[in-house]
Amino acid sequence: MKADIIYQDPVHQEQVKKELETTRLKLQNLLDEWIGLDIGPLENWFQLIQNPTRHYSEAVRSVVEVPATSRYQINKDLYMQILDVPTPNTLYLKAKEAQKAPLTGILDLWRIEGNKFVVDADRADELIFARSVVATTPEQKKLAADVCKYVELSKSLTATLSNMPGAGYLTSLPWQITGRQFPGMFILEMEPEGLRDLLSKV
Repeated sequence: MKADIIYQDPVHQEQVKKELETTRLKLQNLLDEWIGLDIGPLENWFQLIQNPTRHYSEAVRSVVEVPATSRYQINKDLYMQILDVPTPNTLYLKAKEAQKAPLTGILDLWRIEGNKFVVDADRADELIFARSVVATTPEQKKLAADVCKYVELSKSLTATLSNMPGAGYLTSLPWQITGRQFPGMFILEMEPEGLRDLLSKV
């Protein structure tokens, strides 16, 4: 059977799309800064974000070559200590900004292709449409339609009554609760006097 989308949350979808673009830009800024340092490819971008000082030091150490001598071998750790390695403050700042981006922690969402950060389209769709609901059978579709209609009507009626002058002074409601069955739902019956009172406020 054909599956139909019977509920979507456009506000959620737009929010996730904005968060995706914000995170992508922060990660790209970090990658651009790393490339500018010319110390090799960025092998582990998440490690760089979590501990930029250590990751930078390890990268520098991997590209530094100890001068060859005929008499003795120079200890690389001691040699690194006397080198004048600049502190990449901008890199550290970009790493901190990327760490604060909303979707950085979802590792399977991002990958580096060449000199660009790209988002995994399938994983992004999962996040964007996480609040969407599909139905396949006629029974599912009818039930979903009834639930959506109920929720929208409830929201609309609440907004109308909340903004209606004098609604707070009703002597009785236009309905009465006669029971409760499903958790969170009440059985309602019409209350004519309450409805007359409500209509008099319009």
